[in-house]
Amino acid sequence: MFKGTFIYARFLPRGIFAPALVHSFDLGGDWQRAEVDITTFDFYYVPKLADPDWFVTVDPSLNFDWENDRRFIGLAVTFGRSVGHAFGGLAQLYAKPTVLAGSERPGDFSVEVGVKVLGF
Repeated sequence: MFKGTFIYARFLPRGIFAPALVHSFDLGGDWQRAEVDITTFDFYYVPKLADPDWFVTVDPSLNFDWENDRRFIGLAVTFGRSVGHAFGGLAQLYAKPTVLAGSERPGDFSVEVGVKVLGF
């Protein structure tokens, strides 16, 4: 699998706007696995909050699954909080609900909850 990513970040007075282009495709492998050829346009926005320990990321996206000739849109919003140092980095707790729309979407709704360690 190859995943090429291009991100442009614009630092605004009240946040960051960072559109991204991501293209993923397989380079071979198991013949029983589905082929992958997907392009995603993400439009990340990270507002600057009054308390720097809290963060929010808003991520609307346009998705093009070229292998299956499907197109759909998505919206993910990540809510999180920095909780201190761990494993030589900064630990964050987060929740990321996502909704997909369009008649060709692969799902309806998901929620990701986790812990990240940054800068270790």
